[in-house]
Amino acid sequence: MAAWRAFIDGSWHLTAVINAEMQEESGVGHTEYRILVVLSEHPELRMSELAVHGLSTPSTVSRLVTRLVEIGHVERLPALEGVDARNRYVRITPAGRESLHSAAAKHVRHVRSHLVDHLTRDELTVLRDVFEGLRDRLGRPESGRFSTRRARVSRPGGDAAIEPLK
Repeated sequence: MAAWRAFIDGSWHLTAVINAEMQEESGVGHTEYRILVVLSEHPELRMSELAVHGLSTPSTVSRLVTRLVEIGHVERLPALEGVDARNRYVRITPAGRESLHSAAAKHVRHVRSHLVDHLTRDELTVLRDVFEGLRDRLGRPESGRFSTRRARVSRPGGDAAIEPLK
């Protein structure tokens, strides 16, 4: 549990600090930045696909897209008849690309100063390997499907460890 709590607390604080700095310097928060990155990699996406790629809930993505539309960084494409909001397409605007380009260097600087610069090369390799492995076991966002396998807790030697059910 100590490792889990440290992960949750540390990742939440890291994201909150980066979000605040991005918002202050660029007017675009961390999650909005992620949405712009994803949209910059696709000519257009359905809102439901953007939620999967943006690694956030559909309601959060919808709220953030509304804000990005209001400031001119994203546009909603005309809805097809009978298409609900989750299947409506959106795309990044030229102003959104410009904002993304401007925010990118700041984002890299913040990630470097709050994370990368505090870890050794070996620690960065372990971090990458752990989270790539976790992502691969749980399912990639691109698939739109995530594993819902339950885990069981065992206590070898009295320490809590989490093992996947087989």
